[in-house]
Amino acid sequence: MKLQGTAIAVLAAAAIIAGAIVLRPAGSNDSGTAFAAGKVSNDPGALAQYLRFGGQSSVKVKPDTAEVDVTTTGDATSSKEAIDQASKRMTQVIAALKGMGIAEDDLQTSGVYSYEDYDRSGTYHASQSLSVTVRDVAKAGAVLNTANDAGADQVSGPSFSISDQRAAYRQALKAAIEDARAKADAAAEQMGVNVTGVVSVSDQSDPGASPLMYAAAAGRAKDSTGVPVQPGTLDVGADVVVVFSYA
Repeated sequence: MKLQGTAIAVLAAAAIIAGAIVLRPAGSNDSGTAFAAGKVSNDPGALAQYLRFGGQSSVKVKPDTAEVDVTTTGDATSSKEAIDQASKRMTQVIAALKGMGIAEDDLQTSGVYSYEDYDRSGTYHASQSLSVTVRDVAKAGAVLNTANDAGADQVSGPSFSISDQRAAYRQALKAAIEDARAKADAAAEQMGVNVTGVVSVSDQSDPGASPLMYAAAAGRAKDSTGVPVQPGTLDVGADVVVVFSYA
């Protein structure tokens, strides 16, 4: 019986030691833990070496399209009569614009409105709006003058744009990537390494953004003296984030 008791005591002590080893904190210097960490650190994919930089650039281009908005109005004792007045004036404006070479496809009605003046019962107001696309920006001022002279009550614009800005954007995109690469090269030089390639390029440009410039003329007058329109230039920009590998 005494021998059996001694054996039980030895087994119990062994179990306590085993439990202490199992419950050893993860941060201890246990050889098994150190071996696992070494295995992870030697994994080539565990510590990817890369540099991540943003790049921006823009190019200046001359606009080749302008848009002008024209409005005619009417006032009468009924909605029909008010609309008829606005329509008559708009018909004259459209004819005058076509007469100066504006294509029918470049004329688009953008709104027709009629309402009763609640401060003056029995009085109705109407308006009609027309968007005019001018393919020759040098004619933008002449379009404003012609619309005014033909009977427009209000004119606004021009707003300038580029009919096809893809080529300009590609140029800006290339320069933006080069900007990011210059930053990566500077960082790599400071680190004592070399940039070895491009891992990815992410376009950060806002697709809804479009550069515009505005000039305006208002009122209706015969024999206009002229609207001095200056198209200027527009900026087409690109914004990227580039990830580079290095060694």
